[in-house]
Amino acid sequence: MFMKPAITTLPQEQLTNAGVRTTPSGLKLEDSKLLRKDIETIYGKSQKDYNKYLEATVFPYALSDKIYNFLLTKLQRDFKRKYFKKVFTHILRYADSITEQNLNIISDLCLEHKFAITLTEMANLMINRGLINTVDKFVIISSRLQQFKEFGDNLVFLTIQYSNKNNGEFSGKMLAGHLDILIKFKLEARYMLIFDKIYRSLNSLKFDIDEQRGNFSAEELAQKTDEFAERKKENLTDFYRTFIKLLTKHRSTKNAKLLYQKQGDDKL
Repeated sequence: MFMKPAITTLPQEQLTNAGVRTTPSGLKLEDSKLLRKDIETIYGKSQKDYNKYLEATVFPYALSDKIYNFLLTKLQRDFKRKYFKKVFTHILRYADSITEQNLNIISDLCLEHKFAITLTEMANLMINRGLINTVDKFVIISSRLQQFKEFGDNLVFLTIQYSNKNNGEFSGKMLAGHLDILIKFKLEARYMLIFDKIYRSLNSLKFDIDEQRGNFSAEELAQKTDEFAERKKENLTDFYRTFIKLLTKHRSTKNAKLLYQKQGDDKL
């Protein structure tokens, strides 16, 4: 997959259309903005550029899920970090989707080799690319990331990013595992900070009528605005219930009562 092919004889116009440019030493894929992004973590923001991992690939197009699975399974038997990032970056650049099976392998490899920051980067890039586009896929990532005790709070940034990317979609189970750990060990400052950040993010979501005005009639816009408001209400209710249930489970009565009171004030 990552050896230089004998396609340099193709016309440059054809190569350019495929996102490839020839160099004196062979081939190079054009850089893609999909592989470059500012990543926010508990340590602050940093820019990551995964374009360098595609320098030697021969295929400037998506491979099948089975081939990606074969390559990832091979890495489970014989792990090489740079090769792992090459396979991941090829999926990120060219695939339109990722199977839960392949996402599980990527997450497990990061967990096995203690790549907490790498898993955070990969999750961020996949959310931005639209590959992590369901709550179930997000939970695959979160279930591994929460096992890195000092990095689990990165899930806050990823949850907000996912919700913003997917039209306000949210589920309490996206954070439940990590919150369960924090509440169990009575890390009140951390879990209440998470509540505040997620609450403010969910509560601030708005349906952009101006952006959608040209796509729908006035009646349709009114309906979509109502649907968005209802989904926002459901998301906040689910978040409250998840938090209060975990607080009650671990006998954190004071904070459970506090959030129950706040939920009532919000009329949820």
